[in-house]
Amino acid sequence: LDQGLKSPYAENVLKAMDTGGTLGLNEPDTPLAEAREATRGFPRALEAVVGILRTDRSTDLRGLLKELRQLGSKAEDVVRDLVGEAFNRLDPLAQEVMQALAVYGAPVPAVAVDYLLQPYRIGIDSSKTLGRLVNMQFVRGEAGRFYLHQVDRDYALSRLVEGEPVDREVEPPPLTRYALRHRAAEYFKETRKPREAWKTLEDLAPQLTEFDLRLIGEDYDAAATVLLEIDADYLNLWGHYRLLVDRYERLQGKVADPDLEFAIATGLGGYYGRTGQFEKAILCLKVALASAINDNQEASALFSLGNCYGDMGDQSESIKFLQLAFAKCQDLGDKGNEALSRGGLANRFSDLGRSSEAIEQYELAIGLHKDKDVGNREAECRDTYNLATTYSALGENAKARGLAKGAREIACTIGYRLIQSAATTLLADLMVSEGRFEDAIRAYDDALRLADDANAVQMQMDARGGLARACLLAGDLPRARTVAEEAAKYKYPNGYAGVLALGGVVALRQGDAAAGKLFDMSILEADAQLAGAARAYRTAYAKALALAGLALCRDAAFATATADAYLDARTISAASGIVMDELQNLDALAVADPAGILKPVRDALDLARRAGNQ
Repeated sequence: LDQGLKSPYAENVLKAMDTGGTLGLNEPDTPLAEAREATRGFPRALEAVVGILRTDRSTDLRGLLKELRQLGSKAEDVVRDLVGEAFNRLDPLAQEVMQALAVYGAPVPAVAVDYLLQPYRIGIDSSKTLGRLVNMQFVRGEAGRFYLHQVDRDYALSRLVEGEPVDREVEPPPLTRYALRHRAAEYFKETRKPREAWKTLEDLAPQLTEFDLRLIGEDYDAAATVLLEIDADYLNLWGHYRLLVDRYERLQGKVADPDLEFAIATGLGGYYGRTGQFEKAILCLKVALASAINDNQEASALFSLGNCYGDMGDQSESIKFLQLAFAKCQDLGDKGNEALSRGGLANRFSDLGRSSEAIEQYELAIGLHKDKDVGNREAECRDTYNLATTYSALGENAKARGLAKGAREIACTIGYRLIQSAATTLLADLMVSEGRFEDAIRAYDDALRLADDANAVQMQMDARGGLARACLLAGDLPRARTVAEEAAKYKYPNGYAGVLALGGVVALRQGDAAAGKLFDMSILEADAQLAGAARAYRTAYAKALALAGLALCRDAAFATATADAYLDARTISAASGIVMDELQNLDALAVADPAGILKPVRDALDLARRAGNQ
């Protein structure tokens, strides 16, 4: 289609559009081949030819072709020139109706066109004009909504005066792009559903279109206000992170209000983190911190930076920023943000194996989230899930399962897809620890579908990593390999070393030489995260597993380094649930260890587990 239709297809299109035979396009001597050559066979140009013939009954195809030859259009301009020629032959009302559709830029009903043109044509009823334009191939109509081909839209807009931003406030409004885009945005503002009906992305279509119109009309502060209204409690909960990144990026550096500028920087930074773009996230959040104009904003930026560093695996920097945020929130008496800071610190304590401190902070945070003056269900849901993961690490599966189910129930109620996926993944993890591999596989499948719907990179990796491990332990090596490779594509720092090590175990079990490379990559990733003073147990155990793999696929001498690495990991956390998971991983490796190279390491880890449980 980019090169135009060849003969006889272009000629057949022209014939098919002359349904009533009134244009003479089905007559034997009609110069259809010349029409194909003049239009280069471009479908929209062919439609424009028919539109011109229907608009101007004093012109036949031969006369029109003569006019087109006089235009002398270049191949790349033929569609634009024909569309322009067709537009210029329309009556003024039809032109204005097309310009109204061009301003909207999205399918709208006739009433939207009437709303836009009301100041200029009192009592307008555009439905008949729209029907005529559809029949003449100028306008597309579908399910009672009308829109333009992009070429027509561009031309119709080009015939409107740009005007000035002040046109938005002038009464009566001048017929300019600024004034029309503002009025079009107001149409979508008036057609919003009631807030209680905002359940899906489709329910927010008026706000999203209004945002686009405010943005293109350079009413940036108004566009930002629309986006912020549907962000936290709706698009964020439903997991539309990439949509939010796109919208916030389009607002960067354009708003005038300092509060809106701060909200855009923190929002964009947070969603960069959710989608795994951590360098961009840190840059945005540091800009937000520098631009904070009061203590509340500073506390919010500090908290966001702390969370982002934690997701990157930099525990020391994370704790530093979270402690600063916590202190500032306490000074301000801000219970809501104090609770968020406590939850953030609890995450770091949990990662560092400081389980009792983590549990204390989670419980305090959840209590504050439930406070009638705070009432943050999203944060309550998130910290309940995080508390469940801490109990899972301790091997207290019953508590972990109860909390995970509670978190998932809240998540389902409020539409929080991230925690729906995370809690389902955790429940599947508990099934794996109990040897219920087939049940776990089904749960992981559910979790990764939720993660994909939410575009949540961390859970997309974690759910696939868990599924790959369940398949490995169940003996389904081909699927374990496929899913492990998929998991590694997401590259979320917190947990990435473990995904690489797991992929190496599966490859080793398959006798694939790629195992060594995966183990090397896992160790490099782990070393980078373990270089600081605050080290996460998850990463330390991933390194130990990778070294164990190298002992089998490269050199048995690595067994000594493996033993040392497991001892180092146990100094961070020797919690029962964590050690049991590692014993399962070593048992999976044992199948590829007929010489028993790793048996002393496995026995030492099991002995430490028993000693810790006594």
